[in-house]
Amino acid sequence: MESSKQVWSASEGYPGDPVYREFYRDIGYDLEYDYIRPFLHDDGIRVNTGIKYYRITGATSNKEPYVPWTALEKAAVHAGNFMFNREQQVGYLAEFLDRKPIVVSPYDAELFGHWWFEG
Repeated sequence: MESSKQVWSASEGYPGDPVYREFYRDIGYDLEYDYIRPFLHDDGIRVNTGIKYYRITGATSNKEPYVPWTALEKAAVHAGNFMFNREQQVGYLAEFLDRKPIVVSPYDAELFGHWWFEG
């Protein structure tokens, strides 16, 4: 459960960090319709393009620009933190078990690269 919270929770886990890319803001909806129209399907319905200029920066619609290299640096820090915490968890569990502990951390694949772009 502990490893799941760190990776899955947007409120207390890594994906909610304000340097990460905002999933819900996309130029397909953010740009003026006349500007984006030539890039839409023939039916003219707005779609997510995958081009996202903003980072999470909180719950309001006022978002800061997304800086990919800053987000990747933060992802590396979070990866190191995740491994450190798993090592601590294994060390703690080893005190109570008669064999070497294994930590299983299953996640919904939709999280990685989608909800949490850098994950």
